[in-house]
Amino acid sequence: MELLNDGWTEIKVAEVFGVLVRSLRRWEDNITVKGEVNPCSVLRGHPRILDAEVMEDFRVLIEESPTLYLDETVDYLAVVHEIHISTTALDNKGISWSTISTSAKS
Repeated sequence: MELLNDGWTEIKVAEVFGVLVRSLRRWEDNITVKGEVNPCSVLRGHPRILDAEVMEDFRVLIEESPTLYLDETVDYLAVVHEIHISTTALDNKGISWSTISTSAKS
């Protein structure tokens, strides 16, 4: 905001910071209302369904029971972790029967 006070145009300041003029105006509003410019949240999109703890547990399950089918792993996630996810969703996350059987062999 000091650059604007020093006579820079909104367009030039926005160009320097690589943001839209609309963002500069939002920053000005935040300074007026909150007394500071809050940084953008790093949280984007949907929260992860399978966090690191669940994935580690999942990895151990596959090592201990390499013959499990994908639908059985979905049942396991529902019962043990209370995570309701379809086999299609697991497959979209890169977890399929072939990846399970491959990881279990190694």
